[in-house]
Amino acid sequence: MIYKDVDGHESAPYNIDIEFSAVEYLDIPKSLSGISINEIKDRIPKKFSKYTSSSGLKIYEIKSNAKIYYILAGGYRIGKNEWELEDRISNMELEYDEILASSI
Repeated sequence: MIYKDVDGHESAPYNIDIEFSAVEYLDIPKSLSGISINEIKDRIPKKFSKYTSSSGLKIYEIKSNAKIYYILAGGYRIGKNEWELEDRISNMELEYDEILASSI
């Protein structure tokens, strides 16, 4: 079944949320499609050279539509849910129906 979201777009009957924890740096657009997330340990961009593994932060490379973005964070979690108008920003007590990936 396909539902219309709050902006009128058709979507699947579930949401996929990506949560990053302990975010130090965030460089992503408002909307992404067809993404991949990888932690990078080499080829680190110069602007992140002051961060080391001892800082407890990881450098994530987000690829979407042939563009690369970066997030510097403690970890991430990707969860699937069927929340209609709720989110974990407003209610941290919410639990995902399924955790699809995690590095937390």
